[in-house]
Amino acid sequence: MKRVLICCQVFENEINDLFSKLGISYPLVCISSEYHNDPKKLRVKLQDEIDNQHDADEILIGYGCCGNAVIGLKATTADLIIPEMEDCIAILLSKSGQNHQRQKGVYYLSKGWIDSPKDLLTEYRCTSNKYGPKKTKHIYDLMFKEYRYLMFIDTGMPDRQRCIATCQEIASLLGFEVLEDRGDTWLLERMIKGEWDENFSRINKGNEVIDKNI
Repeated sequence: MKRVLICCQVFENEINDLFSKLGISYPLVCISSEYHNDPKKLRVKLQDEIDNQHDADEILIGYGCCGNAVIGLKATTADLIIPEMEDCIAILLSKSGQNHQRQKGVYYLSKGWIDSPKDLLTEYRCTSNKYGPKKTKHIYDLMFKEYRYLMFIDTGMPDRQRCIATCQEIASLLGFEVLEDRGDTWLLERMIKGEWDENFSRINKGNEVIDKNI
């Protein structure tokens, strides 16, 4: 069976690490994390990438539901395999055999999010350059009024200390406390190995992803 993996850019480090450890390699299509800002645009981008695959029997989708971005996707060129997870953060924080519970008031970052093209620190600095520090603080206080903590998800990737330092800088600007939790790539590993259990949905070619699938 020929497989292609389409994933969010935030998983690129973890997936390439798993490819190396498992001795497995599929064609990998990484989609910019910027698309997370608009689930409708993300759905269109995902569909375009699915439609462009003409030499695969199975397309692995490295996304959670992600604001319903995967709902409505059509398996036009191959079967789709999709994790039954809320979003990318849940994929990294879930533990095998356990239900993941998102903590209230916590904003999550992984190395992939920190290194994304429009990471939170870069966006804050750009806003500050445009509007000044005082107005920027007011804008971000409103944007993040429901949050009190910034949690770094450590998935064992390199540059942990740099990532922690970045989290501390962001937390200082936003008035947050920094937390850290150990992430887990077990779900990504099962997806890559083809061990698709109740944590995954399979959408056969010709069908469409509906709410009850995910």
